Amino acid sequence: MRPESVLALLLCLALAGPAEAWEKAPKPAARLSEAGRSNVMLAQAYLEAGKVDAAEQRAKAALASDGDVAVAHATMALVRAKQNQHDKARGEFKRALALAPADGAVLNAYGSWLCGQGEREPADAAFQLALQDRMNSTLQPLVNAGQCALMGREWSKGEGYLRQALAIAPRNRSILLMLGETQLQLGRPMEARAFVERADSLGPDARTLAMAVRAEDAAGDAISSARYRKRLNQEFPNYKPTGEGAPKQ
Repeated sequence: MRPESVLALLLCLALAGPAEAWEKAPKPAARLSEAGRSNVMLAQAYLEAGKVDAAEQRAKAALASDGDVAVAHATMALVRAKQNQHDKARGEFKRALALAPADGAVLNAYGSWLCGQGEREPADAAFQLALQDRMNSTLQPLVNAGQCALMGREWSKGEGYLRQALAIAPRNRSILLMLGETQLQLGRPMEARAFVERADSLGPDARTLAMAVRAEDAAGDAISSARYRKRLNQEFPNYKPTGEGAPKQ
């Protein structure tokens, strides 16, 4: 992950805490000091590199200088989650939420964590609150809410979120492919084909070709299916599909 902003870290944090924490009236959020910002970014970089112990030291330093800032606690929460110390992670997440209960990035991360725990209804509520914060991008909460719905096989609900996300990022391949999946699951192969064709126009990609094969098979177009299958074998000979596209054992 590129350290483009301090809150970029929160877009993929696993955040947890009770609903009461983020239902309180929002308070002005404290900002990171320069030292805290540096330590948060270094912790983030170390986590990306798999150096969890080094990340922990930097997260501790961020808390020492900026213990009243949500992102410092969220950074430590991420470290604890990577260490599989989930009780400690939850405590840090709760502190982050108490400090920034209305922050869209924090709520988005909270929802992502809840979804990963299988708590999809509370996750959806958190995403909805994240979308109310116009100071932060709505794209990531929409994408994460859509993904969470798909994990629960709530295809129509996921489609709604993902179509909104696509309106913001019309050339995002991942969104296009998730929408293609929703159409296949909803029995709409022609709509799936349209999303796949848009994804294919973005350049070579094994996942796109694999979904194209599935879409054409579902549409009953053996010729187009064979054409995509040939491309997949020629362009990505080592590709092994997983999930819905995986061969049956």
